[in-house]
Amino acid sequence: MPEEMELGRAEELALSYAKEWAQLPPQHLRVALKSLEPMLLRQHELALMREKNRYRLDLLGMIAGFIVSLASIGGAITFGFRGDYWMAGIMLSPSVFAVTKLFVLRKSEKGDIRQSGAALQAVTQPGGPPPAA
Repeated sequence: MPEEMELGRAEELALSYAKEWAQLPPQHLRVALKSLEPMLLRQHELALMREKNRYRLDLLGMIAGFIVSLASIGGAITFGFRGDYWMAGIMLSPSVFAVTKLFVLRKSEKGDIRQSGAALQAVTQPGGPPPAA
């Protein structure tokens, strides 16, 4: 959307130049438009570069979220087999989901942090999970 606004400003600028130069001979208008063309080309290249970088950032976030998710699930399974239920609970706590959400969606909410804190307190409370048999 910011690129559209930049292109809109460029169009407005071009129109204002055209109105000003319309009162002069056509040769002056040609010179003005030729000088405007490189600026519009640079803005277009900048918009394309931003779109490419946004795609890379989205893809990297998806990969990072996938890795964090797999690592937390794998860690929870490993700790579960060893009988360490506290660590398994921590590996699957809302904080891991909040981090994954941050990587994938690139946004975080206050509720995510509250849920993480509540889960951590529930796990670390005295008389927490039952001991391993």
